Amino acid sequence: MANYKLSEFLQKYQGLQNKVSLACGEYAKEVLAETIEEEIYKGDFQPNHYIRRYNNGGYGDRRNIRVRLVKDGIVYVENITRGIGDTNDRIDNIIESGEGYTWNRQPPPRPVFAITKAKLRRDPNLIRIAKEVINKEGFKIK
Repeated sequence: MANYKLSEFLQKYQGLQNKVSLACGEYAKEVLAETIEEEIYKGDFQPNHYIRRYNNGGYGDRRNIRVRLVKDGIVYVENITRGIGDTNDRIDNIIESGEGYTWNRQPPPRPVFAITKAKLRRDPNLIRIAKEVINKEGFKIK
């Protein structure tokens, strides 16, 4: 068993905590992308006013879904997709709330973040991912 000074232990723990958080955040990004596909692209509302960009800079483009560490152990997952044409603002709030569209046909709210959170709350993969990261760092847990 290794002997650590408290400061060394805390530093190692903090780094491990951040690695676990980022790994879980990357998984959350994938779940969010799947939810966007299900709720937006395959959902009831299908636009006739514009052509969707999908994975070409659109809301479903994984490159527009960002995961960042905001403080030790806490990640923030966001979709930074911006509109084109009528607005250059981010479109996540418009899609989530159903408010702010600039054309007559108003789609309903499509709360992909709330749906993703609900999925993640019951998803056993987050525990599996955390264990994998911790074990990879040399700590053995079951």
